[in-house]
Amino acid sequence: MLVINNVNLYLLILNKRSFLMIYVRVENNEILDVTNNINADFEEVNVNNLDDAVDYFSDKDWRHDESVVTLLESLFTEEEENVLEIYDIKVSTENRSFNELADMFSEKEIEIPDMQRSFVWDTNKCSKLIESILIGLPIPPLFFMDKGDNRYEVIDGLQRLTAISNFILGNNWGNITNSVQRNNTAKLSPYVDPTIRGKKFVDLTASQQKKIKRSTITVIDFRQIGSEGEKAKYLIFERINTGSELLNPMQIRKALAYGSFMSSLYEAANN
Repeated sequence: MLVINNVNLYLLILNKRSFLMIYVRVENNEILDVTNNINADFEEVNVNNLDDAVDYFSDKDWRHDESVVTLLESLFTEEEENVLEIYDIKVSTENRSFNELADMFSEKEIEIPDMQRSFVWDTNKCSKLIESILIGLPIPPLFFMDKGDNRYEVIDGLQRLTAISNFILGNNWGNITNSVQRNNTAKLSPYVDPTIRGKKFVDLTASQQKKIKRSTITVIDFRQIGSEGEKAKYLIFERINTGSELLNPMQIRKALAYGSFMSSLYEAANN
């Protein structure tokens, strides 16, 4: 819970159905303003409709008059009337080699937005990915957001990208920097083909190294052209991940509540 006394606080209200983001300004326990303009300082609250929002205000003992309720109602109504929003998105598809992606990853040309969870794959999953590449199996595509100036954000495929890049670069699987794992170079698990078990990238044969580096993966790049901010990015993330069981509800809510508050919260938790 973010508590600020006598200071403006912007509260995020998340409408799960349409992912409407509403910000409420509170001062001295009184709601002064409601807007759908993005503000960096917010706290996540999950509501589905106007009644949920009003109930939350009551639970928090936040005073508000009818004008606040009227404004909230208009924002929810506006969203319901514009459920079928058309996005102006430029999409391109290309094949990139794993060597190129590892280089971009190393040079930080590929950024990891805060909406993404941290690296969670274990050694076995990483090793199976490497084995799949070596035996010629197709790998699911990566989704990038093109930010211009040769900079991209990972929207889907972070685990695959991190695993293959760190294996090629000789890092540990998750590029963890703590003293225990920093020098623990990624090695393939015992549960892959006997010819590559326990090997680092440099231990593979020259032909195997070349096979990994030169193999390609489909990368789907998109750039939002319209004036919707970055809403399409979060919508694509949500549509991809609610179609599987890879993310739990909290992780999806974290993505949709992406902002400086979540960043500072995770930073504080890790210190």
